[in-house]
Amino acid sequence: MSFVDTKIKLLLKRLPKPLPDNYNLVADVRSGETCSKLLDSLQMRIAISTVEQAVVKFGSGESAIVNPSVTWGEMGLKDGLEYVLEVRGQAMDLEVNAGEDFKPVEYMTEKEYDEKKGTLRDFLKTNKLGKFSEDYKEKKQKETEEQLALYQDMKDKVGSRVELENGVRGELKFVGETDFATGFWAGIGLDEPYGKNNGSVNGKQYFTCVDSYGLFLRLNKFKIGDFPPLDDGLLDDDEII
Repeated sequence: MSFVDTKIKLLLKRLPKPLPDNYNLVADVRSGETCSKLLDSLQMRIAISTVEQAVVKFGSGESAIVNPSVTWGEMGLKDGLEYVLEVRGQAMDLEVNAGEDFKPVEYMTEKEYDEKKGTLRDFLKTNKLGKFSEDYKEKKQKETEEQLALYQDMKDKVGSRVELENGVRGELKFVGETDFATGFWAGIGLDEPYGKNNGSVNGKQYFTCVDSYGLFLRLNKFKIGDFPPLDDGLLDDDEII
């Protein structure tokens, strides 16, 4: 029996200051992994102190800004394919002795990096800066409370009509926690094929709809109300030939 390698290969490009050619510029991820898992490790992988923006490039020429809170699959990446990930941020100084080849930074696991002393994360934790500051914790606590309040309000409204921020409409088919990311999510069955799935992620079915009509969103990314399907003008008897 043979097994198919279902990993996604990401070719890393650091902007605006490129890395040496002999640096490790490839990262393997899975469609079900949350994007933040890789983004949080980029300090050690491509010698960057802060990630200002990460953009994934598709073979079609299209691109999308990476959302750390969703999975690579939800970003539209498919297992077994190869993409370019452009990362813009503050580059670290790379110390190379004269006459020596550049030695890539050894990749650490999340746990190893979290416990290592002298890193940027250790500095932020020690000085209570960034996401380790009290302000950040209060902000995240407020966001959690807001999401919980939205969940309490929406959990009994499955089946309601909704409208997304971009004007696309559909039906609320799922509200709750998921296995693919933390927090509360809404599953939307869209009226048009602008989605990314059929209501399932990583083999788990949360709701059912036609493929490419399903989408998962945070609870504050749409409105519930009287939003009937948009009239495309093709239902008039006068226009049916």
